[in-house]
Amino acid sequence: MATIKYHSANRDTILSLAKSYDTPFTVKDLEEKLDAQNKHLGVSTIYRILDEYESIGLVKKSLGENNTANYRYIEPCEADNHCYLECISCHKIHHLDCKQINSLSKHLNKEHDFKLITSSLTIKGLCSNCRGLDEKQN
Repeated sequence: MATIKYHSANRDTILSLAKSYDTPFTVKDLEEKLDAQNKHLGVSTIYRILDEYESIGLVKKSLGENNTANYRYIEPCEADNHCYLECISCHKIHHLDCKQINSLSKHLNKEHDFKLITSSLTIKGLCSNCRGLDEKQN
């Protein structure tokens, strides 16, 4: 994983806010929190900072309803290949540190003549908490 090139008050504030969310957040959500703290950043600045954090693996962006960009803070990881488990109910995301990802890379290379350079794979399903809630309702 790459590192943050340089720190600034704005970058540190955005990262701190990103860490505070347990569920996906939008730029509008960040704007509202910043306004509540009397900190005003332009939307383009927020997007730029989030894009930088996404490029180094600190946030993950996905498209939500109406193609709205949703973001999630991701704990730093040194692996080249990233696999995430995302719950479709509570939207929590967990980094999967599993040796099978390396096995998949070797399989792709050997069986499909495809060299995996880097990857970010998201597997969607139900976490144990939500699956338990779902099973109790049925």
